[in-house]
Amino acid sequence: MNLSKYLIRKLAELGVKRRSSSENIYHCCVQKTASQWVRDVLSDARIFKNCGLRTFDYNRNLPAGVKPSIRLTEDRVAISLPPRTIVSPLYLSYEAFKAIPKPQVYKAFFVSRDPRDIVISWYFSMKFSHSTELGATHTHRKKLNSLGISEGLVYCLNAQAEYGVFDALNSWIDAQSDDSKVLLTKYEDLTGPGQICEFKKLLFHLDIEMSEATLRAVLDAHSFKKMSGGRNQGEFDQKSHFRKGISGDWKNYFDSGLSDLLDELSGNVVEKLGYGR
Repeated sequence: MNLSKYLIRKLAELGVKRRSSSENIYHCCVQKTASQWVRDVLSDARIFKNCGLRTFDYNRNLPAGVKPSIRLTEDRVAISLPPRTIVSPLYLSYEAFKAIPKPQVYKAFFVSRDPRDIVISWYFSMKFSHSTELGATHTHRKKLNSLGISEGLVYCLNAQAEYGVFDALNSWIDAQSDDSKVLLTKYEDLTGPGQICEFKKLLFHLDIEMSEATLRAVLDAHSFKKMSGGRNQGEFDQKSHFRKGISGDWKNYFDSGLSDLLDELSGNVVEKLGYGR
């Protein structure tokens, strides 16, 4: 670390009110679970002030030539993770998380989401909003543009199963009972009407103390309306990364055939995660 970066870091640390007892925090998830938004919330200066841990984006710090596995469940963390950081996000299975060398004192949380909404979000992302410079997006987009929406969703279900999203979700179901340092939370709870209560529960688990007023201010600063350029949750922009911002949108697209296919491909992960049919 050069001297200027060191001095900047030390000056910033002077404003820390309280340090979390956790040496590292791990934000684990699969794609399409608002992972970038969660990272942005955890990167807020008010969070840092109350825990002393800076966020570390694993994916943006991979060395040149190191690429994620073609299957999510086969991916493993490929670099040493820096101490005193919130590593966010980590797209991985529970088995891959367990393989990470960790300090003695750490905390982790995994964000799940209704798999049907994951599929819908992935469909619109691949077809409209995701950069074609990333991975196989160009191939997916070309294929989806040749299909109607029903056929496109069948394609997405199979693609997500092949990538290992459903297997990764399944792998975390018992993680909280296996490791008390892990908390399972849901996209729907972090973004819904009970958002404040869920974030208070999450921050308590992570040993990050702050007043409810400060927490509300942090979440307001990163609200869907502000992140989407003024739209309210539920207002639709299919070409935006912040497309709609609500839960349950799958009901507008799924029929019984798609639901049956998802159950078959995922081993009934919808039911296992506690989402009703």
